[in-house]
Amino acid sequence: MFHLEGELEDREFLQNLIPNYRINLLDAGNVETPKRFHSDLQQIFGMLKCRGDKNAMRKYLHQNRQYFEAIDVETYQAVREFMHSERVMKDMKNSRKGTRINMCKALEDIYEEGREEGRRETAINLSELGVPVETIASAVKVSVKEVQEWLTGNAGPV
Repeated sequence: MFHLEGELEDREFLQNLIPNYRINLLDAGNVETPKRFHSDLQQIFGMLKCRGDKNAMRKYLHQNRQYFEAIDVETYQAVREFMHSERVMKDMKNSRKGTRINMCKALEDIYEEGREEGRRETAINLSELGVPVETIASAVKVSVKEVQEWLTGNAGPV
């Protein structure tokens, strides 16, 4: 890994300070058989195989629901980082040790927030096109009052 150059005496000195350990690297996103791992890595690598395919992800989470309903903070943080979900998954690194997180509930909440945001954006776009509020409410399947709140900016954050 290091290309030590210079005088022979300097190279030998530096070689004695740097241990020559063997390092095995693993491409976490391309693990063919996650079942070979008998730890939390099995589920993390399984999720990574489903990354980019929401139907496969839902199926995987459903098949492993019991596990994902109570994962530890460290595993949650690893999933958050590996899946590049820092924007949508809360940072839990300051949680108490031993805290369990219901990842299924967290992902369902994220999904529902995304649907709500989509409904709101659709309502605003339809309003800008001159579509009546009642028609918008029917189209996005919410009450007229809720659409009016979205359009006036009085609705809470999504």
